[in-house]
Amino acid sequence: MQPRLVIRAASAADAGAVSSLRAAVLAEGRWFLADPDEVELSVEAVELDLRRLDREPNSRVLLAWRGEVLEGACWLRGGRLRRVAHEAALELMVAEAARGRGVGRRLLREAVAWAEGQPGLSRLCLAVMADNHRAVALYRAAGFVDEGRRVGAVREADGRLRDDLLLARAVG
Repeated sequence: MQPRLVIRAASAADAGAVSSLRAAVLAEGRWFLADPDEVELSVEAVELDLRRLDREPNSRVLLAWRGEVLEGACWLRGGRLRRVAHEAALELMVAEAARGRGVGRRLLREAVAWAEGQPGLSRLCLAVMADNHRAVALYRAAGFVDEGRRVGAVREADGRLRDDLLLARAVG
């Protein structure tokens, strides 16, 4: 029998697993802007980021664990300037082997619930590749609405251009 999925807040001790997940998902080269060599993925850098976000009242990192396996992560990065402190940028990633099993939906539901309980937050926003149909459907089902489309904003290595969608939803 497979262990149940547990969603919990990240701690600095999770840095190794978070670094590995992020490196693996970015290495796919499909759904995120950054390639692995463009992002600092060392365990030390991830640990510092997790510690910093843990200190910010409008930020949180949630992790989806199935037993000892990290299947997904969701970053809520609150605005650091006063004029945008009411907004958190959401980034969600799920390990390839765990996709299609509700991990992203559970993480997103927990992230929205956390944000709803934060008195200083009133908005979540995100960017998603327009051709990532499963992710777009997930976000829209969770109440995110289109705020814009950046046509041809992403240039792939082969020169092909892709659109980026900007989505947001109110919380609180």
